Amino acid sequence: MKGRSTFHILVLLVVLLTFSSHTVLGRARPTKPKVERKQNPIELQAKQDAKNDVNKFAWFTAGLIGCASSRAMIELISRRGGLPDNSLGLSLGLLVVVVPTFSPIVSAASVSSAPPPERLLGKSSEYVNAYVDSYGKEVKRQRVISSAAGCGVSLLAIGVMSIQVIQ
Repeated sequence: MKGRSTFHILVLLVVLLTFSSHTVLGRARPTKPKVERKQNPIELQAKQDAKNDVNKFAWFTAGLIGCASSRAMIELISRRGGLPDNSLGLSLGLLVVVVPTFSPIVSAASVSSAPPPERLLGKSSEYVNAYVDSYGKEVKRQRVISSAAGCGVSLLAIGVMSIQVIQ
């Protein structure tokens, strides 16, 4: 029984930490006045190509699997008697939950991506530098958004299942 209650506390903690941003809770952040900046057509093309090239479904699925794997690991630990009720047990429990849950988001942000070389053939060095920079930033952004969405959906589902089990 101790393992199940530890599991529920850890799941609720992760869900609360994930969804505790100011915008989710309804407290709007002060907005800065928007400065009209004319975007470079090279940057616009790179961003559009990056949006088209990123496999959003794969990164969304990675987020789902990362969160689901942490749930499975916790279930396995609780079936084997759970974690000790001390600071080491809590630390191990948080490690088991946090690492698989957020590893898809971290990898999405850290893996770099280069555009296909045929897009850059015959272009000037200024064009190549601007395109590669914008492309890489947009690919990372799209990957992080997709994996975070998958993680959020999975955490929400785990939270709902946990609440139903508690009741």
